[in-house]
Amino acid sequence: MRNILFLFLLLTLTACASGEPADPKLEEAAVLHEEALQAEEALRPMLERLEHRHNQIRVQGRALTAEEQSFLQSVSQLQQRFAQWKEERIEVPGHEHAHHHDHDHGHGHTHGKKMPEATPEHMLNIQRESLDSILVLKGAAEALFKP
Repeated sequence: MRNILFLFLLLTLTACASGEPADPKLEEAAVLHEEALQAEEALRPMLERLEHRHNQIRVQGRALTAEEQSFLQSVSQLQQRFAQWKEERIEVPGHEHAHHHDHDHGHGHTHGKKMPEATPEHMLNIQRESLDSILVLKGAAEALFKP
């Protein structure tokens, strides 16, 4: 019993030894960052399907209609905007390895650049903008599936 109590005390002290209490704005920023990553995971299969459709249209042996050309351009732009979003996303300090994935995937586990000099308020604004941006991209992808 004494060993169990000692182990519990040791684990409690270790968990609390991180020093400063978490800033509520950083905690909210981390939640927004996680939401953005979930939106990204929902967007990936849509982009794959759009790319497949894009490739099918491109290999046709005839002149493309204006609608098909517009679709090809929209998919290309969406892919570029998604790549830029991934390149520009910023990790929330202290939450770099807090991501949980329920699937097996091939992309890396770095979910953004580090920006330790950002204030908690600035980090919160960065994460709001990142979430808004990925949701706009997701909406654009969804719109391309509608007739």
